[in-house]
Amino acid sequence: MTSSTFFPWVALSLLIFNTALANSPLPAKSETPYEQATSWPDRIIATATENPAKNISLTWRTNSITDSTYGQIVAANSDARYDIHANTVKAITNTASLKQGRNHQGEFKYPANDKFPDVNYHAITFKNLSPDTLYNYRVSGAEGKWSPWQQIKTTSLQANKDVEFLYFGDAQNGIYSHWPMVLRRAWKNAANAEFAIYAGDLVNEGANDKQWSNWLNAGRFIHGMLPAVLVAGNHEYDWQIHTNKGINTRAC
Repeated sequence: MTSSTFFPWVALSLLIFNTALANSPLPAKSETPYEQATSWPDRIIATATENPAKNISLTWRTNSITDSTYGQIVAANSDARYDIHANTVKAITNTASLKQGRNHQGEFKYPANDKFPDVNYHAITFKNLSPDTLYNYRVSGAEGKWSPWQQIKTTSLQANKDVEFLYFGDAQNGIYSHWPMVLRRAWKNAANAEFAIYAGDLVNEGANDKQWSNWLNAGRFIHGMLPAVLVAGNHEYDWQIHTNKGINTRAC
């Protein structure tokens, strides 16, 4: 077959293929698990602070009736009962509706979350810590319900030193099926990373709590020990249906 006869056949094949794709139904979204909030702490994530050498910030979730929670922290050491010397700090608690909210454009609803009850989010910042030090910490839900102990390290005060960190962009799709492997593999190959940057479009529909459940559960132990810098992308504002003045708009 000469080149003069080959290329028309390729073009025709591509046309037939693309036409078939255009007429094919879109694949159905895969079903993924969802864990509703309980009186036990979950979705624990460390977030970056202004002074990471001396402060560590954490947030976590419980059900809406668990409104008094705490965090404990202690410098890591070889003592089997290091927990006896832990410092206890009360967390700040806010109740969040997963079904509706309000922003500068007015009230809006989250149809994807219609079946989900309100939840409580808890936040704490451990302050006046020692730089370049490994700490053990845990957080609570209802009385007596503590998370497992986890470890996290404050940064060094040394000037002009190299800093290793992880950078991710657009997790967004496949956050249940593919994202966990990417996240864990990256962490394994950068074990000395001091923080991680997640640069926008962490999920596909920013109000969809099921997608956030998938994203946060993908790296439970990583999020608890590697401070996260979370950057909002346009999809973090997606699926906000505004009900003020009867106008329905999709933010982007």
